[in-house]
Amino acid sequence: MLEFRGGGDYLSAERNFLPHSKREKICYASDIGYHKRKLKKGFTLAEVLITLGIIGVVAAMTMPALIGSYKRMVLKNQYKKLYSTLSQAYNKSIFDIGGVSDCYH
Repeated sequence: MLEFRGGGDYLSAERNFLPHSKREKICYASDIGYHKRKLKKGFTLAEVLITLGIIGVVAAMTMPALIGSYKRMVLKNQYKKLYSTLSQAYNKSIFDIGGVSDCYH
């Protein structure tokens, strides 16, 4: 029975020399530490896709509320602008002719 320790280079070199023998790899505590240090930090594709899916669901739930509040805000601002325009016209007519004329009579 063969025992292999260490990384991939040693193992692949042994495979060339012993092509038909039965191999068994035994991992020691030092090997596990070596492989943990060797692993790169990052996100898997599944984690990224799940996160994007959650963000999409939250966005889909909040967009109607945001659009409704935006429409209310636009209507409110249009009302303020109309009121300001009518108020200015009324004040200008009072200043020019002393009151609101009855021009449709």
